Amino acid sequence: MRQCVVIIGSDAQRGADVPDIRQGEDGIARKTQWYVCANQKDPEHLFDDIDSVLLRALRWPSLFYQCFLYISSVKTWSQKRPYVFVRGKGPAARLAARAAGWAAGDVVQVHDDPAGRLSRTRYQLRDDGSLKLLG
Repeated sequence: MRQCVVIIGSDAQRGADVPDIRQGEDGIARKTQWYVCANQKDPEHLFDDIDSVLLRALRWPSLFYQCFLYISSVKTWSQKRPYVFVRGKGPAARLAARAAGWAAGDVVQVHDDPAGRLSRTRYQLRDDGSLKLLG
């Protein structure tokens, strides 16, 4: 059983639907949402919504480390690499993709971005809910 971690980096993503994937041979144990902000219990100032470049630069290392710890603990708990769903190519998606790569998570890009995919993307979510392995 694999776990899905959905990365929420902005208020627009908070209101979006949680991606639904078809369960293949790796059944989905559960889905969780990880907010790219300092406080997971009260997610207010999400990373993509911060206008100050200086404030983003100061918060980046601690948020990266928190994301890395969460994904690596999910991997330890579930004994399999978790799927990490990212949307777009914003700073929060880049942070989560980099942390997931270091923590041995499988990065899944939810929507096909015309500007290209993130460098660490392993899967792409198709419209029918299946995952396409990228080479």
